Amino acid sequence: MYRRPRGCNFCDLNCNLLTSSYESNHLKSLASQLSLSIVQSQSTFHTQSSDSLLDVFIVDNLDKVSSFRKSDAPFINGHDRIELTYSFEVSPLKSRTLVRRSFKNFDEQRFIEIVSSKLSSSFPTDFSCECLGEPDIDGILTTITNDITSSLDLHAPTHTFRVTRPSAPWLTDALACRIKHRNRLYNVARRSHNILDFHIYRLFRNELTLDLRRA
Repeated sequence: MYRRPRGCNFCDLNCNLLTSSYESNHLKSLASQLSLSIVQSQSTFHTQSSDSLLDVFIVDNLDKVSSFRKSDAPFINGHDRIELTYSFEVSPLKSRTLVRRSFKNFDEQRFIEIVSSKLSSSFPTDFSCECLGEPDIDGILTTITNDITSSLDLHAPTHTFRVTRPSAPWLTDALACRIKHRNRLYNVARRSHNILDFHIYRLFRNELTLDLRRA
């Protein structure tokens, strides 16, 4: 999908836009085709025999230009100093409310025991056709879901929080995937208490940390 250029660009075009030549007309036409605007100015480059408009600002919207200034005399090597104040749109950050379960103090063995106890109380009889007759599959699934959910509420309670920080544009999908893999390696090492697993985790973590700092 094509997306039109946005923002402000400063260019030394080496083409005098004050004249009507093939190069100057082509550049003006190209800017128009891209829905861009050249900020109008007087000559910006001076020699003993001529004055030219070489240095220009090209913007996506002239309404965003708050001010434009040009020095009265050449600043360096015949070029005037030009300055522009440009307004960038900053969308207000919308806070999000998220609900997640906290597994920080999750006891896996205790959770299994409670779920087993609840299921045994909910289904004291054997799951055989002779005992159940025509089984109510929907009812059975609902009961199992409720027993597991209520057990999770005890060992992994839900936590509601608001996200107000802006997203990190430098965090690419590849880096995010590697962060998840690092977390999985840590969980494996923590559960196994294996020195080799911890070594693999640390090597991957250190390499990822360096890449995150470079991003």
